[in-house]
Amino acid sequence: MKISGAIFDVDDTLTISEWVWKGIPEKFLKRHGKVAEPGLDETLALLNTAQIGEYFKEHYFQDSHRSAKSIIWEFGTMGAPYYFFKVPLKPGAKKLVKQLYKQGVKMTILSANETTLIKAALLRTGIHRYFDSIFCGKDAENAKDNPRSFEKALERLGTPKEETLVFDDSLYAIRTARSAGFQCVAVVDGTEPPEVRAELEELSLFCVSDFTDLLDQLEGPAK
Repeated sequence: MKISGAIFDVDDTLTISEWVWKGIPEKFLKRHGKVAEPGLDETLALLNTAQIGEYFKEHYFQDSHRSAKSIIWEFGTMGAPYYFFKVPLKPGAKKLVKQLYKQGVKMTILSANETTLIKAALLRTGIHRYFDSIFCGKDAENAKDNPRSFEKALERLGTPKEETLVFDDSLYAIRTARSAGFQCVAVVDGTEPPEVRAELEELSLFCVSDFTDLLDQLEGPAK
């Protein structure tokens, strides 16, 4: 398949980073004298970054001056060391990004995470230079339940929508991108519930756990 543009998520798409956040909500609540509800991780998995802040504010800090934004900021400080020193790339991610760059594909990042953390991981793993721009979660327009986030990234790329692929691991993001008319690559790790995996496969052109599987499937305009 020939493409001219690509919009990449980072967490659990380009990088393996879900493990970083697994225990942070509980640690955060314990730090503030709160007890996490049963099934909290599963609940948060369905929310974007801004919604997570609002959820914590509503359920745990409704009588506090603490804001949703300050909650997300503190989450970020707890996860930051891992992005600066430990978070690795997904198998084949660097090879694919480098190949697409050499072939003239324009690429951008669209992430719900904080810009500082995303840049740290991309710089340390050596792939930051392949991307034209980075859009991250502070701006509501960058929330991936909003089709405008994908349109904004496309505008920056300046590539035809029909030749621009969205790479993401989140079902809600894939749904949004498809509703906006984008073709998608779903990135999976085998831990998805069967019904989630089935929908990801249905909505996406490719469903992969290793980017090397795509090396012979995608080519840029300069090839």
